[in-house]
Amino acid sequence: MRRCSTICFPPFEILRPIPPLAWVPAAIMQRRAELARALINDPEIMILDEPFRGLDHMTRGLMQEYYSSLFEENPRTTLFITTDIDEAIFLADRLLIMGCILTNVHETIEVDLPRPRDREALLIDPQANEIKERALELLHVEAMKAFAGGSKAAADSRRRLHEAPRQRIAARQV
Repeated sequence: MRRCSTICFPPFEILRPIPPLAWVPAAIMQRRAELARALINDPEIMILDEPFRGLDHMTRGLMQEYYSSLFEENPRTTLFITTDIDEAIFLADRLLIMGCILTNVHETIEVDLPRPRDREALLIDPQANEIKERALELLHVEAMKAFAGGSKAAADSRRRLHEAPRQRIAARQV
């Protein structure tokens, strides 16, 4: 626990009072506490599903850099689920592009960029931009498949919508 608290919360920082209505620091501390809970048992594999959800752009960037520094100090296998391509490229060694059927990995893209990574430098890095373009192409294809086919729930609701007026009409005719 002490090691985790030292990694996730620099010494005594957790004891510093948070001013009232300071929602941004509170959000950062909440996400850091979530990471501390995830790291507490020193897992070999971590699964993080949108861990920086609900944060504004700047705070999200700070948390990405914070997580990256934690990873550099204490590397481990992490399945990091995100919908943010830039975040994925910044944090990942490998992108798993999911198919329109969510249990299928459509393609794996290696992110062989040197570490530690600089978020600003990645924006203009040609290799990072190639990875981003490829990921966006694949995601677009999968999104179009899902959109064209529709989901089963959407198909069921469309069928109910079309059947409901006929049932009402039939009920009125009797």
